[in-house]
Amino acid sequence: MDDLDKAGKLEFTSFPVFLRTDRLITLDIQLEEGSVANRYNLVENGDFSGTGTVPPGWWNTNLAGGDGLVATTDLNHPKTLDATVLKVGGTYGAMKGIGGAVYLSGSAGDTFSLGAWAKGDSVPSGAFDVRAAFVPASGSASWVSLPFSRNSGDWQYLSDVIKAPIAYVRIDIYVIYESNANTAWFDGIQLYKEEFGDSYSYDSKGNLTAVSDIAKNSSTFAYDGSSNLISATDPKGSSFTYSYDGNHNITQAASAQNVVYSFTYDASGNPLTTKIGDAAAYIRSSAAYTSDGNYISSMTDSSGNTVGYSYDMAKGTLSGITDANGKATSYAYDSMNRLTSVSKTADGQAVTNSYTYVKDRISQIAHNGFSYSFGYDSLGNCTSVAAGAQTLIANSYEGRTGKLLESAYGNGQKVSTLYDGNDNAIGKVYSGDNPQNITYSGNIQNVGMTTVAGNGTLLGTTGQGLRLESLAASLSDAPAGMHIKYQAHVQDIGWQGWAYDGATAGTIGQSRRMEAVCIKLEGAPAGYTVQYQVHVQGLGWMDPVQDGQMAGTMGRSLGIEAIRITVVRQRTGYRFDAAANLAYLEDYVNGTSFRYSYDLSDRLTRVEEPNGNYLAYGYDNNSNRNLVTEQAGGSTYETGYAFDKDNRPTATTFTRASENTITQSYDSLARLTGTSVDTGAAVYSTAYGYLPGAEGSQTTRVGSITNNGAAISYTYDSNGNIATITQNGQAIRYSYNELNEVVREDSQVLDRTVIYRYDQGGNILDKTTYPYTTGSLGTPISTVSYGYEDSSWKDKLTSYDGKAITYDAIGNPLAYDGWTFGWEEGRQLASMSGNGKAITCKYNDAGIRTSKTVDGTTTSYQLAGDRVISESDGTTRIHYTYDSSGNLVSMDRGEYRTADLYENTGSHSPVQIAGTGSAAEKLTAASTFSKVSVCCPSWNNNIGDLTLRLYRWDTSYSTTIAQTPVASKTFHDFTDNQWLELGFAPQAPGEYLWVLDNPSETVGVWKHENSTNSNTAYVNGAAVSGDFESRIGYVGTSYYYIRNAQGDIIGLFDSTGTQVVSYTYDTWGKLVSTTGSLAGTVGEENPYRYRGYRYDDETGLYYLQSRYYNPEWGRFVNADDIEMLFEEQDNLLQYNLFAYCLNNPVGEMKK
Repeated sequence: MDDLDKAGKLEFTSFPVFLRTDRLITLDIQLEEGSVANRYNLVENGDFSGTGTVPPGWWNTNLAGGDGLVATTDLNHPKTLDATVLKVGGTYGAMKGIGGAVYLSGSAGDTFSLGAWAKGDSVPSGAFDVRAAFVPASGSASWVSLPFSRNSGDWQYLSDVIKAPIAYVRIDIYVIYESNANTAWFDGIQLYKEEFGDSYSYDSKGNLTAVSDIAKNSSTFAYDGSSNLISATDPKGSSFTYSYDGNHNITQAASAQNVVYSFTYDASGNPLTTKIGDAAAYIRSSAAYTSDGNYISSMTDSSGNTVGYSYDMAKGTLSGITDANGKATSYAYDSMNRLTSVSKTADGQAVTNSYTYVKDRISQIAHNGFSYSFGYDSLGNCTSVAAGAQTLIANSYEGRTGKLLESAYGNGQKVSTLYDGNDNAIGKVYSGDNPQNITYSGNIQNVGMTTVAGNGTLLGTTGQGLRLESLAASLSDAPAGMHIKYQAHVQDIGWQGWAYDGATAGTIGQSRRMEAVCIKLEGAPAGYTVQYQVHVQGLGWMDPVQDGQMAGTMGRSLGIEAIRITVVRQRTGYRFDAAANLAYLEDYVNGTSFRYSYDLSDRLTRVEEPNGNYLAYGYDNNSNRNLVTEQAGGSTYETGYAFDKDNRPTATTFTRASENTITQSYDSLARLTGTSVDTGAAVYSTAYGYLPGAEGSQTTRVGSITNNGAAISYTYDSNGNIATITQNGQAIRYSYNELNEVVREDSQVLDRTVIYRYDQGGNILDKTTYPYTTGSLGTPISTVSYGYEDSSWKDKLTSYDGKAITYDAIGNPLAYDGWTFGWEEGRQLASMSGNGKAITCKYNDAGIRTSKTVDGTTTSYQLAGDRVISESDGTTRIHYTYDSSGNLVSMDRGEYRTADLYENTGSHSPVQIAGTGSAAEKLTAASTFSKVSVCCPSWNNNIGDLTLRLYRWDTSYSTTIAQTPVASKTFHDFTDNQWLELGFAPQAPGEYLWVLDNPSETVGVWKHENSTNSNTAYVNGAAVSGDFESRIGYVGTSYYYIRNAQGDIIGLFDSTGTQVVSYTYDTWGKLVSTTGSLAGTVGEENPYRYRGYRYDDETGLYYLQSRYYNPEWGRFVNADDIEMLFEEQDNLLQYNLFAYCLNNPVGEMKK
């Protein structure tokens, strides 16, 4: 079993073994091929492994001669199953099949998923079923039958939810072909307990009354006599109630926290007003409609700002929108009512986007004097995107399924995806990782020997009926020691032996067809794979296979006519479980892997890495994630979350250097009114105030945020843009144009006024700085100019303040201001060098950064999704804590600073525990700590298991230890000179004792090399005086984030509630100053700044996950993903792939 585990062929899960004096009892287990564990199939031998008539574990039900197990050669048989199937011939009047028992007891109403594969040519009157018989303790069984389709002659999968009609002690499963003709084949029988999760109940009118999930959490629903839903109760018992008018319109809804929503309607049933709250306090918005009641003519928000809509009533098309400032946007259409242009006047000039179509698909978008063009295949997949004359991307798709095979970027880089025969993505490949090449050749009937080179090149012919008789393949520029081998199944010969590196498999000059091939790599580094696909006589292109799997057919006298072979190094490998959840991810770039576990409701419960790091998740009855456990750097962190009856987050609790609680409170209008951070030593409070609206209404616009008494206030214009921000008596005033681009800021904070000008495409032309004024402008202090000299792609910034910027073909900068940029996978920044720095970055399969190396020092990031939970540069570790909404709340700086105990004078004192062979040492912790480590010789691993324990010091420990340890850990199979590390919850400073022992042998521990004591530190049954080689890991200090209403991190405070760092930014996020008592330490080490983005101080850039933002430019460094061209952002500037927040950085945030 160990050998199988190490080979990666089987996953082994331990199972209980119960011993009795009279017999051995074991529980059924399920062994899985590969590295992915699936849910437990209750049916034993459901894939019919075995030979003969009846598979082992099943019984015969009237099978006759010719019936039984056979090896199928049907190419349409599911590839996830082996070739053994049950063949049953139809006989009129006979019920034929097999049955098997599932020894499971339960109650009526238990839910199961029953499924099976089958193929047959059933007559209409015959039975072609999979059945379950629920057998009671006494009396007759109760049957449930699921019929296969009689309209399909191919393999079909049948699966449905069944409920136990009675209490049962056993379930018998049958596949039945009764009173039938022709032949049926069966395979892959499955029975899962509540596999589909939810079960549903209905009343006599068909209304849904209850939903129960797999964990027996139930939601219930009640209705009035008109079948109107009047209450919905979640699994935690919280109810939402509803009231209606005579037309079945909802007039009022109330949440479990008594947040009340009210609605009024016109005579046509159109909603006129929406109100949250009651007569004392409410938020009200309203709508008006055209005279025919078919279209909204205006909408008024709670502040009294109105947006108007106009229509071509005859065509039903929207012709214009007038915003709350009275500025109009116009829409035009062609004769087929397709949108052809959107236009608006801004800063005195017309801004227009226009659209051209081919076969109802957008073929061109004209914007800012150039056009994006799009190509499509016959299935509507986008095959190409260009900006002007520059091709940005060309996509290739599989013709049958339409799945994306390769994306070729205009800069020459390619990213491709590998799939298995079931169309699951199993690997990601980047062209830059694959310098090796493959050459392969073969003898083609009537053509002779042919040689081709390059991944995926076709060898052979299609549509000519010419057989491929031989195959030889070789690699060039491959890693040292990597070889390719292949074998052929040949007509009248069968499988030949393996051929290697250019040798011939198959035959030449014998007129024998190759019918199947297998190809493998030997000696390949991790991540390398060979994938191949064959074209078979009469069948066409088969599904691609890889790494030794068979391509082609056996026993059908069909020859291979052509083959394609690809040898690549994958960046990522994927494996999925039976429920299509990602179960295993191999990250070859970062040299790690991730194993994913799910509960029976398909909720992610655990993510594990080989180095011991993991993430574990818990959920409440409403599926809110209420617990996150993180193992990072050898230490464990838990964060708990609480929610109210409306599922709003109310508390975050975590213990780091101390116990912390963050609470959130809401008003009757469901607005967040405050948060408080209790560090255990102080409480830091943040309060939110909201602006009043029109006609007595309240609003959701934040009017103020007060952090521990320090207030920041906000006002807004009619379009919802921030007009003023005031803090400490200093105001910043903003003005906007018709496109809501910021055009002027008057900042008392910076004592400057700045004017911005833009072109029609949303590109900044210049920014001019003046002395601060709110009136007429004086003499400029400075002007920064932006240049756009690329006529093909006019949004591309080619110079900034006179400094040239060069790009590749898809908008990635190559050189600027002393920096040289390197890119991979199309748009991913891989390196920056220059200005005395050398920087490289690595990313995971989702494009999230996993490490950054600066001048040889690497900082690695441990991730939870797209969030960094821990980072380390090898010297300092920082751990981050988030609330349930994913907002960063604290950083633990300098986490686990290690110190040799020997170096702490007076903190070490070897202790001999009488009568034992234990090693022990008294220690004094100078501050909060959460780790001790001891270096053990191991003596060639002959010492056996060792257990390391930590105790609080007691004077009696010189003779005996009777107390409960703070923590303990047993180590198995450790290597020589290994550090045995014990992690635990943070402990207070003071005196402690670590003890290392073995139940039966004397323990050896290394003496510290700098010890001045003459005795060794080995423990051999006598008192010792040497200093052990041991270490203590001190917990770092916690700091907590302070934000403004825009999400900027404007400071940090410590556990006493004292603000120790303050940050100031300009309008575009450029860091202006860092001040405070810890500005030079914590202030610089904290990487999260403006908008909560991660700041790289080496470059001055912000990392926004998909790309980098330059706050000095006020633009993204490179172009956004072309998918943004297809997203509706309801803004004329949306096609500028470089613009940051559509030039409204004051109140917007780009993720």
